[in-house]
Amino acid sequence: MMLGRSTLTVATALVQAASNIRKDEEAMADVKYNLEERIALTRRNIAELTERAAVANGAAAEERLANLLSDQQDLLNCLLEQRGMRTSLDTKRAEPA
Repeated sequence: MMLGRSTLTVATALVQAASNIRKDEEAMADVKYNLEERIALTRRNIAELTERAAVANGAAAEERLANLLSDQQDLLNCLLEQRGMRTSLDTKRAEPA
């Protein structure tokens, strides 16, 4: 059985599309992993800053640590929001059409 030129073109396009989807899924997995790593790092930073704040002496040191803690907490909130949005998108993609 011979396939027509248009059938081969369609088959080639489908193979290319499947390859692109796989690459996109791999890239999204990398982004998700990096996001999780950044969340973990930010949580460690907050824990370390909290320990430092417990032993800090002087108003200037306490204020600086409070500002750093606030910045890290803002960053953590932003990262968690990004993760929530990604989870929501992944859930919508997984739902049957």
